Amino acid sequence: MRTYTLSGKGAEVNVRFSPTIDLGNTPHEIALVSLQTTHMVSNIKEGCNDLHYSVPVDDGKGGIEYEGYVMKLPTGTYTIDDVNIHIYSALREEFKDTGKKMHFMLDGEENTQKCRISTSFRLDFDIAGSVGPLLGFTRKVNPMPFGEFVFSDNNVTLVKDFNVIVTCNVVESGYINNRRAHVLHQFYIDKRPSSIFEVRPPEKVFHRVTRTRIDDITIRLENPEGQFIPLRSDTDPVVTLLLRTADDDI
Repeated sequence: MRTYTLSGKGAEVNVRFSPTIDLGNTPHEIALVSLQTTHMVSNIKEGCNDLHYSVPVDDGKGGIEYEGYVMKLPTGTYTIDDVNIHIYSALREEFKDTGKKMHFMLDGEENTQKCRISTSFRLDFDIAGSVGPLLGFTRKVNPMPFGEFVFSDNNVTLVKDFNVIVTCNVVESGYINNRRAHVLHQFYIDKRPSSIFEVRPPEKVFHRVTRTRIDDITIRLENPEGQFIPLRSDTDPVVTLLLRTADDDI
């Protein structure tokens, strides 16, 4: 029975062994003992961080036209409340000297997993690069009186990458939906951004090693779609594994 502590950068840890680990003809198993890292998952990234909004103005002919603006949310880790605070604060600062009464409120519905918005602005969520799809919106939202709300068409996907699947290239394959995957462990990040946390399974679950000789071990942190969790590249995950023969006792 041997422990291996591996470290790397970002969402992938790859360590090569020289000499290789020779397992012979004896079946071996491996389990995750612990994973330590910092919650630096960016769920609002370049390419999906624009808020296109318009303000109703008098067209000089007794009618209304809309004057368009674009707000760019800084990339980072956001909850729905964080998005609401950032947008509300930016809009208040932008229009504080105009004397116009404007409002914006965004919050989430836990039961439906959707967002709702009340706003005096027109929001164009159907433009490429919009933050809208992350909040469940894919169309325009027209101004409404204070206290009235419009609900998102789809579920919020801001927290998709907080559901983390730990995969290991040397363990026996399993499946996620219809996709083969080398799953070692799965957990959900429920910590505040920038906090250091440790995942330590309460019971060690051993998975059969598919090799007789281990040249390298690669640990990947993935979302359910098989994509890398978007950790910042300077994040330093540390993984501890326990390797044993199949008939060892802990």
